Amino acid sequence: MSLQICHCGWSKITTYHGLRTHQGMMGCTAKGMRIPENQQFTTSPKISYLGPPIKIEEPFFRKPDYKSDLLDIGLTIHQDLMGYASKGSRVLETKDSLRKNPIPPPHQNYRPNTAVKQENVFGSTHLFPGTNAPAVTQPMEARGKTKWNASSVGTDLDKTLGFPDFNTSLLTPTATTQMNRQSPEPTVKERSQPVFETPQGFQRTASKSRRALDFSTGEQQAKQERTKADLRQEIHARQRRMVEVRSSAGACRDYLDAEWLQIDNVFSSVMNLVQDARQEALQPLEDRRREVEREAERVVQNLQRKIATLEQAVGELSNNSEFQPQVSPRTSPETNVDTSLSFGTLRAATLTLMGDIQQELEKLTSVELKRIPTFAVDVKLDPTTAHRSLLLSPDGKKVRGGRNDAEVPNTAERFDTFGSVLGLNRLISGRAYWEVEVANKSGWDLGVTRRGAKRTGKLVMNPDNGYWVAVHYDGEKYAAMTAPPVRICPKEKPTKVGVFVDYEEGLVSFYDVTAQSHIYSFTGCAFADKIRPYFSPHQQSEHNDNPLVICAFKRYS
Repeated sequence: MSLQICHCGWSKITTYHGLRTHQGMMGCTAKGMRIPENQQFTTSPKISYLGPPIKIEEPFFRKPDYKSDLLDIGLTIHQDLMGYASKGSRVLETKDSLRKNPIPPPHQNYRPNTAVKQENVFGSTHLFPGTNAPAVTQPMEARGKTKWNASSVGTDLDKTLGFPDFNTSLLTPTATTQMNRQSPEPTVKERSQPVFETPQGFQRTASKSRRALDFSTGEQQAKQERTKADLRQEIHARQRRMVEVRSSAGACRDYLDAEWLQIDNVFSSVMNLVQDARQEALQPLEDRRREVEREAERVVQNLQRKIATLEQAVGELSNNSEFQPQVSPRTSPETNVDTSLSFGTLRAATLTLMGDIQQELEKLTSVELKRIPTFAVDVKLDPTTAHRSLLLSPDGKKVRGGRNDAEVPNTAERFDTFGSVLGLNRLISGRAYWEVEVANKSGWDLGVTRRGAKRTGKLVMNPDNGYWVAVHYDGEKYAAMTAPPVRICPKEKPTKVGVFVDYEEGLVSFYDVTAQSHIYSFTGCAFADKIRPYFSPHQQSEHNDNPLVICAFKRYS
């Protein structure tokens, strides 16, 4: 419970429901209208000065009288609600004027249309905070006396209503309120205005709140738009990535299909060659079998005819004892079958077949040369292993034979008899590939060697000693340094040689990169240690003065 005050002057310590009951019984509010609890005397009317200069006849500051101010507020509320003041007018009364001219009770019969407009000495009209309803008042002589219950208004009321305890005096002009009895009565439009509206201060606050809200909302919308833009960019990036992936996958499928078709054609051709060789090897046997069968059938028929003749003779002897048949020899050439076999060997056929198959399988070299550059490595020469007669380029990519021996330290790692040099690269697993330019040279060695292989003194280069090397010598001769060496016959003189090593498979292969052909392969290699590239440009001569050049990687299509 708290102090409840009605705009008619009634006050009591009760609940808000009690105040509403009083207003309903006394007719203080129109039917269907109510005053929200949060608007019960929360602000005091705003006074603005628009009139002529004020004459001060008494001290300008005085001690605030909350009771009089409260009565002013109550009167204003009552006039606003009951329609006793014209639109825009305001009655500003002090305690003395309220005592001299008390507000008539609400149950008396008044004529709001004859009300006059009242102005305060400041020249401003009064509206109750939060409403545009006109304040209409009756002439002073028409007012009745009413009891204004203000017994509970005082210090306790001040605390209850939350008025601040301050000593600043209120401005109270000495001029008297003048009444204009000729004020026009409110128009229909004015009467249609709602009794309670949003206070101006609240409107300003709401406007600021709306501006703040608009700013916050705009900022939020801008942030959302930026987020949307970022998300759209992410979507577009992923869509582009999808296109790239699909394009890449499609290109890969096309490449795989093309290679699959190429390999399938090669092996289909090989299978046709094998099938033809098989048929050719089996054909003599088939022919001989049919020949023996025909000869056996002929002999059998002859024997059957002979048997029939003999049986006839036996029958005639039984019927005629004097009959003497002629008996032929028991064996004759007609009854013999030649079952001898005279076939030659299959060596010629198999050699022909192997040659044809090898020639057909050579077509796979182009496929291999498309694959192995994937394993290309950057090979450089190791000067600590080079024979003293060799000249190496500063970048370690070229080597050539020299005429004079250079002064270099003798170590177990350096070749002292063969004009050779090793690469810095060491391979202990996986695959590696490099290419070497060998144009216009009459001799060279290329391959790999085991790290611990012998390098000093007289060398025997073969896999057993840790060397897997192909050599070119005497201008046009080629050999693979096996035990014993194997002659190699490339289709044409290579100008660029590719060396491919597969450590796990034990494979060392040599390719003519220019002709896209296979030269030779060491298979089943037991490396058993790290291996290093091996080079020898051979001794410099009139026809062998060009260097060996380790080429940069290039993918061949």
